[in-house]
Amino acid sequence: MEPFITAAEADDEDEVVGKPITFFIDQEEVTALPPTTSQMALFMAAFADSAPNDEVAVMDTINFFMSLFEDDDATYIKRRLLDRKDKFGLKAVTKLILALVEEWSGRPMSSPQDSPTLPASDGPRLTATTRGKAGARVRSA
Repeated sequence: MEPFITAAEADDEDEVVGKPITFFIDQEEVTALPPTTSQMALFMAAFADSAPNDEVAVMDTINFFMSLFEDDDATYIKRRLLDRKDKFGLKAVTKLILALVEEWSGRPMSSPQDSPTLPASDGPRLTATTRGKAGARVRSA
């Protein structure tokens, strides 16, 4: 078999789905970068019937979620997820992913009561604004 060389085979760059979304997790402003079509496909495959088991789906969900953040935002989220005393966990991550994917896809949930919400006792408060282009942010202390 001949070696596969990505640069020689690629027709176009992987398309980005949506625009960056800036929101607050508790009092910390973070920006979720839009996924590429490849990242979105891998995330969706994690929930397909072909997913080998729940552990793989959880791992793929966390990997997809973490791929949406860079630098200080990624560090902040990782620190929160690893803190055993912090209520920010997989349930909050799942709700955030659903809200972000809904925003990027332009396809709202079927009814308002199905839309993800984050109760104060369950983790972050989500207030999203879509950012048209990258810009400077002021980090909270």
